[in-house]
Amino acid sequence: MPFRQLKLHPLEAGVSAVRIEYEAGQGRKSWQWGMAYVHHVQREGEGFAWVERAPAQGVTFRLARRWYNAKSEAPRGSYFSPLLFYRLATTSKTESNLDAEGHYVEEKKHIHYQVLGLQALFGHQARWGQHVTFDVYGGVGARLKYGWVPPQQTDPLYYPTTELLGKTLVSNEQNALLWTPSLQLGVALGYLF
Repeated sequence: MPFRQLKLHPLEAGVSAVRIEYEAGQGRKSWQWGMAYVHHVQREGEGFAWVERAPAQGVTFRLARRWYNAKSEAPRGSYFSPLLFYRLATTSKTESNLDAEGHYVEEKKHIHYQVLGLQALFGHQARWGQHVTFDVYGGVGARLKYGWVPPQQTDPLYYPTTELLGKTLVSNEQNALLWTPSLQLGVALGYLF
């Protein structure tokens, strides 16, 4: 039997993004498409915190293929899912500096970045009644990040490499290419229709 469902990720909504996904399939296979509004990102921390959450604005697009291994047909049972995602976001920081006349002036600095990620997810989806599903998953993968600052705001204290998490591959004052391993844990609530 073919199936379709919409999913929300309630734990992620409070931490970093509001995400909705659509899953459609038949038998033991399905495709899952998702989109998210990003409201916070992780960046390099200051002081004793090596990671901190920073306000951001952006979008994420996700595409996954699922293979369920349950004896019963999907959308229930354990599954394996390769996942590809793309994120475009901007994060900002407000700094107070002295101008030429000795007055404090607040200046907002921006970093724009793109992320391309690939992950292998493993999870289990349970079905309650005719319409409700509960999905618990975890995964590992890697992310490639490209960050840049506008030319007029070059500042050695606010390079992409000082704000984005990851190992720097290539960088200069305005651009940086980084990579980082990624871990993902989450839950999703779905509605079958």
